[in-house]
Amino acid sequence: MSLQIFILGVLNKAEHHPYDVKKMILDNTDNVVNITDGNLYYNFDVLLKKGHIEKAQVVQTDNRPEKTTYRITDSGKKALEDEIYTSFKNAKTVLSLYASIAFIDLVDKSRLAFFVEEAMEKLHKRIDMVESKLAAKKIPDGLTKKQLSYGRFIATHTLDTLHTELKAYEALLDILRSE
Repeated sequence: MSLQIFILGVLNKAEHHPYDVKKMILDNTDNVVNITDGNLYYNFDVLLKKGHIEKAQVVQTDNRPEKTTYRITDSGKKALEDEIYTSFKNAKTVLSLYASIAFIDLVDKSRLAFFVEEAMEKLHKRIDMVESKLAAKKIPDGLTKKQLSYGRFIATHTLDTLHTELKAYEALLDILRSE
């Protein structure tokens, strides 16, 4: 749904052609998002069928294909808001929130902060669990010291990743609380 969030969010500000939306997404995400034309037009079609967007204008110029611009509907505005909340509520990583973060001005930031705090609590629990496993000195039955060293490497990397994710959530929470 993140591509649909981007599309709805961009159309919430003004009418656009799908190619313009693609260019805005790529420009505003430093080309981190991989968008194919097929995927883009498919998502426009899905949103059109759901009634979340509608054709605003079809322009035909000499020797060029038709160019259709779209606008968001009232149900699209509601869907955008709902999807932003849902993405924060179900977030697995901060990366999964990129599309929603771009449009947080459209929703209640205190509600988003609540979801971020919940995600941080879960991260703290995972960090505690990994740290306790790393602290264990005993070699589990059936493992060699070599296998244990591999496992410790993986656990250490996991712990580093979790701490990085927690730091990103903390920064996001600061943004949500400061506005």
